Amino acid sequence: MTFDEFQNTRKWHDNLKPLLKEMGVIYEEEADEPSIAGYTYCNDTLYIEDATTFPETAPGYGHGHWCVTLGNRQEQDDDLDKIEHLLYKEALALGYE
Repeated sequence: MTFDEFQNTRKWHDNLKPLLKEMGVIYEEEADEPSIAGYTYCNDTLYIEDATTFPETAPGYGHGHWCVTLGNRQEQDDDLDKIEHLLYKEALALGYE
């Protein structure tokens, strides 16, 4: 998969929480908190959050528009292309083709 093909799988979601709950990323008690918008990739299996929708009390609030979690680290930046490249590299490492 090329980076352009990866980007072509991108879909906007006004509320990622139902998908994140299905993935086991968030738990039931977090599901009632305010929604978080963002993009999904590769048939809704990978995601980038719109950090501007984070509550002010969230870790990383105000550190960049886009946020991706890779393993146990979080990356935030205002440059979506940069964040997408990080997620793309992760997708390749995970075997997405």
